Parts: sequence; structure tokens; C-alpha cells
Amino acid sequence: MQVAETGTDDNPCFEPYRQAIGCLMFLMVGTRPDIAFAIGKLSQHCADPHESHWSGVKRVLRYLRGSQHLGIVFGKDDLGSELHGYSDADWGGCLESRKSTSGYVFKLCDGPVSWAFRKQTVLAKSTCEAEYIALSEACKEAAWLRRFHADVLGANSDPTTRVGCDNAGTIAFAQNEYTNRCNKHIDITYHFVRDAVQRKLVTLYHCPTTEMPADMLTKPLGRVLFEKFVGMVGLSECKAAQSM
Repeated sequence: MQVAETGTDDNPCFEPYRQAIGCLMFLMVGTRPDIAFAIGKLSQHCADPHESHWSGVKRVLRYLRGSQHLGIVFGKDDLGSELHGYSDADWGGCLESRKSTSGYVFKLCDGPVSWAFRKQTVLAKSTCEAEYIALSEACKEAAWLRRFHADVLGANSDPTTRVGCDNAGTIAFAQNEYTNRCNKHIDITYHFVRDAVQRKLVTLYHCPTTEMPADMLTKPLGRVLFEKFVGMVGLSECKAAQSM
């Protein structure tokens, strides 16, 4: 990847930084969910990048250089019989606004087919609430993927859809229509989770934090845990990449 060395008089890093982020974002959206969190954070500084942000971009480029062999490899199942998703949130992860971060990833035939990372638009008052908002986004994506699986791929039946969450309180709240002073303020739009569970669009289950690959989409991790989640999400050694 080549980035033109141009900029503005006020900030010479402006144009090349935006070009680099655009190129990396294209790669992240297409085949590399493992760099989603880093690119999401770095893209927030496109208007006024500094040397520390450039250092972050270069670090991502070095990581990609050393992991060229990684790619999305799907299994041999006939379009897959199970759509497996993971949902996670980082409560109050943004130090400036104190808003939480949502992240999810879905796998089909042992390979990732959809992933996302975004800052939540409302301020969550608890970890359970942040996880519930993230789970709502994941369930909406699951509903669309089920339709895509049946209508576009021509599958005979909808896939079994399981979504993992590492917060037991969030799962209990989604499966039971109770209201108390801790959750009565939650906007009705996020109760799509309950509707999806009742209509059996998704099946929720508890996934331990150490087995939650969506964790790498919401927060920085240590190398050992990060590499574990990269493998769990479905990125593995790709023969096509080796031959290039």
C-alpha cells in the first residue's frame, strides 16, 4: 500500500493519514476483523492527527505485514446449519464521553461473515445495560443474516442462530419481562432482544469472557488473548496468501 506524502500547511499529516485510514478500513471491512478496534480508534482522529496517531497506523501496518498469511477460511458444510454469533461491550470505554463500545461477530461454516464495532449513542448506567444494548445490535444483525441465508443463498431452512454473551444478568433480562428501578429507563428500541428471543430468532447462551472473540472488537487485549481470539473468530492460515 502506497500513501501519497501530501498534507496541509497547518498539519502535514492530514491527507496521508486519511488515505492510510481509508485503505486500512477497506481491508478491515473486507477480510480482517482483527484490526477493527484499532482502526475504529485511529479513524476518530482523521480531522487532526498527531505523531502518536501516525505511530498507531504504522503499528497496524507492521502487524499486517507480519500476518499476511491470515485469511478467512470457510469449512465444507453445505452453507452451514448454524449461524453462531458473539456479542460484547466495553462499559464506559471512551474516556472522553464515557460511552460504551459495542461489538459483535457472526460465523457461518467456521468463518466470519459479519462483524461490527461502534460507540453506543447513549450513556449506559451499568455493565448489564451496555451489554444489553450491544446484544440488541447483534440480534438485529442476526435477523438480517437469517433472511440473507434463506433468500440469497437459497437455503431450504433458516439456520439455527446462537448468540453468546458474557454477562449472565443481560441474558436473564432479555429472557424475562421484568422491570425494576435499575432497568425501567432503557429505551424500548433495545427490547428488540426480547422479541427476537420470544420469536426464536436467536438462542442466547452464556459465554465466558475468556472464550469471547468479540472482546477483541471492543477493547485492547494482550498478545496471548488477542491471538487466541483471532483464531476463534475464524482467521487462519490461508494457502492463497502464502502463494502471493
